[in-house]
Amino acid sequence: MANSIIPIFNNFSIIFSDKRTFFLFSIVIFGFLLRMDHYGVTSFIRWLRIDPVHYYSLLYFFRSSSWDLGNLMRCWMNWVYSSFPVVKLGNRVLTAGDGIKIPKEATRQPGVKTMYKSSSNSSTPAYFQGHHIGFISFIVGVGTKVFSVLIAGQIHEGVEELRERTGDNDRNRTVVTRMVNLIIMAAKLCDKPLYSVLDGLFSTGTAFRLASSYLMGDGNPWVHIITKAKTSYVAYINDELEGRLKLWSVFSSTKAFMKDMHPTKLKNQILYLCKDLYWPPANAFIRFVWVIDEGKYFLLMCSDTNLKPLDIIKGYCLRSSIELSFKNLKHVIGGFGYRFWSKFWPSSLLKVKTKQLISPKALDKGVEVLAAIERFVNLSAIALGILQYLSISLTDKIWKIHKGTSWLRTYSSEIPSEEVVQRVLQITFLSNNILNWLKINFRKSDIPKLENSKKVRLDSTLGRFMLS
Repeated sequence: MANSIIPIFNNFSIIFSDKRTFFLFSIVIFGFLLRMDHYGVTSFIRWLRIDPVHYYSLLYFFRSSSWDLGNLMRCWMNWVYSSFPVVKLGNRVLTAGDGIKIPKEATRQPGVKTMYKSSSNSSTPAYFQGHHIGFISFIVGVGTKVFSVLIAGQIHEGVEELRERTGDNDRNRTVVTRMVNLIIMAAKLCDKPLYSVLDGLFSTGTAFRLASSYLMGDGNPWVHIITKAKTSYVAYINDELEGRLKLWSVFSSTKAFMKDMHPTKLKNQILYLCKDLYWPPANAFIRFVWVIDEGKYFLLMCSDTNLKPLDIIKGYCLRSSIELSFKNLKHVIGGFGYRFWSKFWPSSLLKVKTKQLISPKALDKGVEVLAAIERFVNLSAIALGILQYLSISLTDKIWKIHKGTSWLRTYSSEIPSEEVVQRVLQITFLSNNILNWLKINFRKSDIPKLENSKKVRLDSTLGRFMLS
């Protein structure tokens, strides 16, 4: 197992000019992989059996200026693309984008704001204080098993004044525009044209216009969007606004619908109809696909009028895999268990709403905390991706170890889940001192001390790549 993990880490060594920082990076990733509780950085110390004297070195690693999150995530994206069986539609890589709202009760943490999330669970309130984090992912598949490998994440609400501090002067950015910009950034960093599957929240003219405004050398957009249309949408036969059509009304008659096999559900059949219509909010022709699947009605839309309707349906059906990755990132990896804050940041209890009430020093400290949070979240996404890679590449070995040391009532897939892989790693490594295993690649003198820690630069967050 160790021989399979070491080459993965070696791919990231070029990002860290200081070997001591690379050592801390390795500690953090192994901490995510092996810990059995999610109490922030302290759990890394506890489960990896690290001397507590190094706690502050680990803590300040997330604010260090000796490494750059943007460069790390670029390296991660390229490694995922080359190492995983990524799903493609035509000549474009399929990606998914979505956001997750995480409750946070910290009073001195930037980006915490009141959010709404519909829930049928009485234990989950509709309104709560928290962070809204947007993620994009590559969709990968082996047989019938599909993973959504998270490749980049950002806080998308409540941090406008801090984004300005790092060079983003657009105060009018929204959740929609930040998500589309993040996808475009990923396409440019990977130098790959993408299809991005988004949920109905992003079926806006702003999203389609923004995606179509960034073009490659051949004149085609870097990103084409596939999403779910709202029932109230209307479109026209041509750009002269002739032949107005209320899109949902097409479902009233299914005579023109075609029947075919479901692109992702074996032995199931669907009815669908495809039309290219002019949609004024996007100021362009959009491919609309009406779908009837086991009595459920869906209206999909795609900015690429050349993409086959069954591929559009397939892409949207695979979108749900990112929600499963969110679940694993939260409950298996503990990627949202960060506790970074600053005493200089105004308390949310004071309900500070204007930038004038926040001092420049508080804004600078807020940038540092924001960078630390986004680094923590993105590093946890890398750890989850490593679990997914091991699941695909070491399937037989993982099942052999698991069946000899643990038990599952039902084996629902030939490919082990992320939780199964983590359990195998814990069984393999926690019986030994993992820190000693890591030291075989590092000299003892390479372990950094607190006085070597540096604070983060204002321009070293992932967000600065949005400006390129």
